Amino acid sequence: SVEKNRFASARDRAYDRINGTLDDYRDPVRLRSMGSFTDDAVGVQALAKLARSEANDTALRASRYVALADNRTVAQTILDTERVLDRTEGTLDNQGLRRSAEAHFDNAERQFDRAQRQLERANESEGRRATSQYAQAIRTLRTSWQQAQQALTMLDEAPPAVTFVSRADPAWNASNTVTRAVAVNVSDVRPWRLEN
Repeated sequence: SVEKNRFASARDRAYDRINGTLDDYRDPVRLRSMGSFTDDAVGVQALAKLARSEANDTALRASRYVALADNRTVAQTILDTERVLDRTEGTLDNQGLRRSAEAHFDNAERQFDRAQRQLERANESEGRRATSQYAQAIRTLRTSWQQAQQALTMLDEAPPAVTFVSRADPAWNASNTVTRAVAVNVSDVRPWRLEN
C-alpha cells in the first residue's frame, strides 16, 4: 500500500502542476511566461513514476498530450516571431538590434528542431522512458520559446516606422484646418495587447 500511496502522490503532484498552468494562457496557444513549461515538465516527470502502475497508459497519454500542447505553443510563437522579422525587414534603424533578434530566432528554431527529435524518440519509446523523454522535450521547448520571446521583445522595443506614402490632400497653410480620414493598418508584435 506504500507503493499505492506513492503513485497517488505522483498523480496528484502531476495534476496540480499541469492544471496550474491553464491560467497562464493568453489564448488557445499563447502563453504569458515560460514558467508553464517548467510546471508541465515537472508534472510530466511526476507521471513517469506511474509507469509501473495500472495508470501507465493514462500517464503516457497525458504526457504526450501535454508535450504536444507545448509543442503547438512554441510553433505558434516561432511563427509570430518570423512574421515580425519579415515585417520589419529593412525598416529598423538599429541593425545591431535586428541581428541580435535574428540570432535569438535562430536559436529558437534550433531548439525547436531538437525538441522535434526528442518528441520522435519519446513517441517510439514506452513507459517511464517515454514519459521522461516527453519531459525533456518540454524543457527544450521552454528554451525555444524563451529565445523566440527574447527576439519579440527586442523587436517590440524598436521604435515603429511611420510613413505617409502619398499626400492626396492640399498642403495645409495654417489659415484653415482640414479634416481628413486616414486609413491605417495597425499591428503589434504582441497582438493580444491590441484592443478593438
